[in-house]
Amino acid sequence: MKLGLINASPRGKNSNSAHILNWLTRDINETIEKTLVYAVKAENQAQAIESIKACDYYVVIFPLYADSMPGIAKAFFEKMMLKKESFTGKPVLFIIHSGFPEAVQSRMAERYVRHFARLLNMQTMGCIIIGNSEGIRMHPKQASSKRAEAIAHIGRTIPEKRTLTEAESTLPGQLEKMPKPMITLFKILAPLMDSGWH
Repeated sequence: MKLGLINASPRGKNSNSAHILNWLTRDINETIEKTLVYAVKAENQAQAIESIKACDYYVVIFPLYADSMPGIAKAFFEKMMLKKESFTGKPVLFIIHSGFPEAVQSRMAERYVRHFARLLNMQTMGCIIIGNSEGIRMHPKQASSKRAEAIAHIGRTIPEKRTLTEAESTLPGQLEKMPKPMITLFKILAPLMDSGWH
């Protein structure tokens, strides 16, 4: 069994995406051969696709940039389309993460990747949305331990399951939308936070 890991973050090896992939692959069975590629350099994308086209299933991860995917990720997807026959029928899991606390911010990007999988005739295993991910590579381990364990569990089980339930796709503490009292509090605190940024 071969697993293709696609890190489509513009930050490449120094990204939060790389950190999340480490959680995902932490407990994967040693018999599974893993091939990790980075989409960050456009000139290397065709070669990266060649190195993963023989994999049996895939995980694609990228951060949300301005409510969409980074251009480098979209360019990688378009190059995958040129090798469509190599990916047809194969399972793919998408992971979209962002600094936003709400999952709703990533739903348009989720619609895009599900559509992309249909265009390639791939089987979508699921789409995991991770909020509050900015800077997780620098957080203490205990700060992300529940999320890390949930993602490691997914990594252990996807080779057999091939499809995630909605419950498995929702990480501990993940909000779809902030409750109204929290939004009100945020509106009060936002000017203070904004002055801090400035």
